[in-house]
Amino acid sequence: RLLASGILEIADWLLEKLDSKEVAAGVLSVPLGISKQAHSERIVERCHEFGIKVMEGAKDNIPDEDSLEACNEILATISRQNLEKSDVVFVLISGGGSALLPAPIQGLSLATKQEIISTLSKGGADIVELNTVRKALSKVKGGKLAQLLYPAQVVSLIISDVIGDRLDIIASGPTAPSPVATDSATCKDILQKYDLIHLLPQEVNLEDNNESLPAPDVFKNVDNIIFSCNKIALDKSTQIAQKLGYATLLVSNTTAGEAKTVGSKWALITKSFLDEDLDDCFNHLKSINYAGNIDQVKSLHKEFATGAPILLLGGGE
Repeated sequence: RLLASGILEIADWLLEKLDSKEVAAGVLSVPLGISKQAHSERIVERCHEFGIKVMEGAKDNIPDEDSLEACNEILATISRQNLEKSDVVFVLISGGGSALLPAPIQGLSLATKQEIISTLSKGGADIVELNTVRKALSKVKGGKLAQLLYPAQVVSLIISDVIGDRLDIIASGPTAPSPVATDSATCKDILQKYDLIHLLPQEVNLEDNNESLPAPDVFKNVDNIIFSCNKIALDKSTQIAQKLGYATLLVSNTTAGEAKTVGSKWALITKSFLDEDLDDCFNHLKSINYAGNIDQVKSLHKEFATGAPILLLGGGE
């Protein structure tokens, strides 16, 4: 039983280690169009051979009727299996999982939830605020999927796209407990902060949703495993680049901000580096959370001046 984006390759890796007789059922909720990509066709075919449905949705990373249908199929599959403690459920999670697993709470339509999340995003809400609201307005996020899978043994394989790798924030934490039992109150605070509380229909009761939070015992059967994240990817990329002869500078794995703004800062870093204005370059680097010192930048520039290829690496959200 599987979900999220960027996971076809993970599913492929997992299925290589399993016999088709060991797989009772499965559903992959993936981004629209991904199964049409050349490298994905073989994996989709293998999934079908194992009886795993591959369903696409969430165009432009926005929950839609297609991703809602995929989520409903996941929930129906769970219901049909009558899971027991001896069953093992693999949940594959990566960035984009929030949009690919929409299940609005009672009284809230998908369209209204879309409007809330879209307006928050455009208004500058960060990923923690966005996913806190998503959890409170969902029947499966915030550990509620784990509750539906109980008492089965759950293994969640997770690719983190979140700074700090908080399990409850990655894809809104479908198999992770929230650190506090007040997400609904926090949700209300966030909606008030961005002047969006009026979008919640009167029949939506966030306090009732709080009462449905999973009991701690639910998570005793859950293993949440982060096997890839910004830091892991950057460290591995640095190793490979150095083996290929590049001089490298690992800038940061915690850069946060709107993509256009951060991209502009990277352009300024490049320009000042090429113009040999290393003080200016250093200041721009610090603006995206570079924690090193200017001597490292000067050392990299010396190697560049000798004709060595260089690579600056950075990541974040």
